Amino acid sequence: MKSFIVILSTLLLLTFTLTSPVMAKPHNNIVEVQIRLTNLGYNIGHADGVLGKRTVDAIRQFQRANHLPPTGKIDKQTQQRLLKKSAPQKVKYQKPAKKHSNHPIGYNQSLFKAQKRLAKLGYHPGKIDGVMGKQTQIALKRFQRDHHLPVTGQLDNRTYKKLQ
Repeated sequence: MKSFIVILSTLLLLTFTLTSPVMAKPHNNIVEVQIRLTNLGYNIGHADGVLGKRTVDAIRQFQRANHLPPTGKIDKQTQQRLLKKSAPQKVKYQKPAKKHSNHPIGYNQSLFKAQKRLAKLGYHPGKIDGVMGKQTQIALKRFQRDHHLPVTGQLDNRTYKKLQ
């Protein structure tokens, strides 16, 4: 009976470890997914290769927007759709930000530039801080609609190029 409990405990621990959404070490596939999500305007924080809460939330948002089951996991369907929708390697890999960073959490340089441009064009993206917020999404949707782009409210490659 004692050995059964030890085996069962070990199996449960392994199952939890292998299915946990947070991974301890950076993983190249996750970095690529994070970069692609960032290029599409999703807030993953930094492309650090760790499948943390923000990345899982961004994956779920992407899945919902693309009519996929919102599991938060990088399954085959999600990966294929992500490959079709985004260009690779537009955002450089970054180590996790230090606690004393000057930028707010979720800061994205491309989004910051897009917010500045949206404001200059009169689309009122709200606070220009490089962080995706409700006002920025509304401004992006208006800009996309006005320029005959897919209306997603996300900063994808086509929208970013059209803004420049």
